[in-house]
Amino acid sequence: MAAYAKPAGVTVLIESHGDFTKSPDLVEILTRVDAPQFQLLWDAHHSFVAGKEQPADSYRALARWIRHTHLKDSKPSGADRRYVLLGTGEVPVKEQVRVLASSGYEGYYCFEWEKKWHPEIEEPEVAFPHYAKTMAEYLSAAGVAAS
Repeated sequence: MAAYAKPAGVTVLIESHGDFTKSPDLVEILTRVDAPQFQLLWDAHHSFVAGKEQPADSYRALARWIRHTHLKDSKPSGADRRYVLLGTGEVPVKEQVRVLASSGYEGYYCFEWEKKWHPEIEEPEVAFPHYAKTMAEYLSAAGVAAS
């Protein structure tokens, strides 16, 4: 993929999701590929929940490859997890944002709200304004002006 991406002028992103949530596994893949056209989409939720990693530890291991982030919050629900409004669950999103912002991350903080696959979660009309307000607070606390 990286070889194809180079002449096309694009970057392929592997997402920390599914079988690829733990930093050591991602570091091995990204190091072996060793191409500027193959980088990381850090799904910070999955690194914390499935990978059982603290934000600073994940970031320290993966920072040089992170080009995009997915942020979301959740809490246990039976044997699974339920996505909830940002800041109302157990995922340390505020710390994830602080780690990114304090390290000079300049990429996007993408809100991943999977209503299609999780129809029980809040409506987008509720979730997106809540995300914008909460992220503005998190970025302000991290010393970054939200725009």
